[in-house]
Amino acid sequence: MNIQILGSGNAFAPDGRGWSCFLVDGRYLFDCGPQALASLKRLHVDLAGIEAVFISHFHADHWLGLPFLLLEYEEMTRRARPLEIIGPRGIEDTVRQLYALGHYKPMTRRSRLDLNFTEVSAGSRSTVAGVDVTALPMNHAKHRLEAFGFRTRIGGQVLGYTGDTSWCDEVLALGEDAAVLVADSTYPGRGVDGLHMGFDDIKRLRGKLDAETALLLTHLERAPDEALSNTVAAEDFASYQF
Repeated sequence: MNIQILGSGNAFAPDGRGWSCFLVDGRYLFDCGPQALASLKRLHVDLAGIEAVFISHFHADHWLGLPFLLLEYEEMTRRARPLEIIGPRGIEDTVRQLYALGHYKPMTRRSRLDLNFTEVSAGSRSTVAGVDVTALPMNHAKHRLEAFGFRTRIGGQVLGYTGDTSWCDEVLALGEDAAVLVADSTYPGRGVDGLHMGFDDIKRLRGKLDAETALLLTHLERAPDEALSNTVAAEDFASYQF
């Protein structure tokens, strides 16, 4: 499994880090930060080869790059198959409304955009673009929105992604028997309940997961000072093989 980092920072783009999102095997995009299209082009990704976009939640740093990607597909890059978009309740209406607002026209039947939408809910299971995906609720801004982590099976390997979350049991479920867990590690020390994990949570998590499960840290305020076994802090435009 190959993971290309399009952005590894939090909402405030610390030290110029891009907003957190990544591409798996050139086909599966997890979140779509505002700079995602530029990052994809910098990495010379075959845009027509992207099959699915997984949106963890509707905070702006995780999905406001999607209208630019869709505009690319409408105006520049032809696709051979529909783009699958997976996300929280209301994903289709929300995406269509934002696209119309940002590009001054609605998606119509005459549009070249061919999209399929899949809504997820707590514990839901689906198969999208050949990927088995389970959505688990995360502990993040619960009073304002739904936030999900994804547990996926891609090419025989399990990849977990927390999106944004503070510590919760579901984080452990995402990482169980996984080849890699891409995990929120916003703060260099303690996490904040209901918002984000910190590196103290990552140390706890490292002790509970199988030693063979890699941890790839993202949504960073800064890279941690301490090294942990089989744990890597993501860097923009880097590729990691698992």
